[in-house]
Amino acid sequence: MDIVSIPRGAYRWVSGASSDEVKRLATRIATNLTTCRSNLTIFTAQSTSLDHAKHRIDWARKVLDIIEVSTQLSAEQLGLGYALLEQWSREFIKKYTQLSAEQLRLDFATLEQLAKYLDVLAIRWEETLWRIKQGRAHQEMIEWLRSFEVQVLGLPLELRRMIHATDDIMPSLVERSNHQLQEFLSLSLSDRLKRAKVLLPQNPDELASAITRRGDITFQPLAYRDESLIFASQRAPLDRIPGTPEFQWDVSNISELAAAFNCLDLAADIRLLKVKYFFYYEEGNQLLFAQTPPYSTLSMATLAEVIEADSFPKITTSLTERLKLAYKLAEAVFFCHTAGLLHKSITSSSVVALRRLQPPQGNCIPNIDDSYLMVSELISNVPAGTFNRFNCPRWDSEIFQHMDLLEGQRKTSYIRAYDVYSLGVVLLEVGLWQRIGHAMRDTELTNLDLLDYVRALPRLLPKVGSRLGQGYQNVVKWCLDLTGDHIVRNDEFVREVLGPLENMAVWI
Repeated sequence: MDIVSIPRGAYRWVSGASSDEVKRLATRIATNLTTCRSNLTIFTAQSTSLDHAKHRIDWARKVLDIIEVSTQLSAEQLGLGYALLEQWSREFIKKYTQLSAEQLRLDFATLEQLAKYLDVLAIRWEETLWRIKQGRAHQEMIEWLRSFEVQVLGLPLELRRMIHATDDIMPSLVERSNHQLQEFLSLSLSDRLKRAKVLLPQNPDELASAITRRGDITFQPLAYRDESLIFASQRAPLDRIPGTPEFQWDVSNISELAAAFNCLDLAADIRLLKVKYFFYYEEGNQLLFAQTPPYSTLSMATLAEVIEADSFPKITTSLTERLKLAYKLAEAVFFCHTAGLLHKSITSSSVVALRRLQPPQGNCIPNIDDSYLMVSELISNVPAGTFNRFNCPRWDSEIFQHMDLLEGQRKTSYIRAYDVYSLGVVLLEVGLWQRIGHAMRDTELTNLDLLDYVRALPRLLPKVGSRLGQGYQNVVKWCLDLTGDHIVRNDEFVREVLGPLENMAVWI
């Protein structure tokens, strides 16, 4: 059974188990995780060379013994959590004890990664024990499994290859969507461009006319034929003339990103909007991405607009919603990075908050139903003829860019650290629940140029800590402290960003 697929089979058990059964399960899991983690600490300390390969095998057998002795219930009875631990440990160790000396040399990092994930699991189950006493366990276990399907994408490739799905278990929607994206990115440039051409509407003039007739498409989705579309855009460079080779080169580069976002599966519930069409809208001098919302949507607004309208100190958006928003955005970025995709345009204007046509059942209607990271910024209503660098403030985009990019010290290629830095600035605004510019006005910093403001962003961190806590402040600080030569690893991002945000969002 695939570790990613186990959760779906366990949902039924969770929903039907009694509180006592769940409590016994969680206690057993917490005990075994602690024991396994303790053994792994000793084991990794002894395994700094190939001479200690025997210690590795001995440790593996000890873990198997621990699991055999402690497992008194069937896998079906154990359900959710223990099935995860048992299957993960067994499949990993079975393969692990068969590795050659050469393979062992390459596998030390895998063990370190396993230790970190066991740490996360152990902490989660200790918290679950407390939640069970509050009668809140079932839903939280399901929430935890949902996030686990994403985090498993960050496991080392060697470990992921060790765990295979049985014939009767399909990969999770998250895994399949991630794999589709990886497959696209592995294509040759010519094949990627061929896929991008498919996104051109059959009748682009008809769609352009529908946009023109509607006028304002920034507030509500556009009904086009039998579809509902939300538009993100990139302004065509003013020094590029449509039809010229230079213009076509720019369009080709951007169309690749559109095709990548077309690989997404909305059913996977990753907070990324799928691109349906991509074309040049001449009247607005814009390259448009037509995206499909995941449900019937009444209205939408950028995160920047939502914060502006509900800004600190008169906040109506709950703490829970803000923390969940932060976690889901980090999860979306992590999903892209594990597939090999760099976003390059993460700002609070490229995050769109959707208002459902039919709100969720219950007494409390959330202020923000869901927020999604788009391929680019939500379309603007600035007329093409009046658009220039003066009425499009640099704040709106460049404040989110890494200092290397602003100072012209860009590396030969864009790297993950730049995306994570941009995410950090968005998380800073979410933590403050103020636009950066407004928050800066409350400081002694005035009349500074853009670079000085960017350098001063860390001065806002204490405010974040006072509003969302020290843990959240640490996450934002880690993102903002990234240097241009930092290689952000999957396990590092989970440990420093995704894991802490999940703790705050799911377990608050």
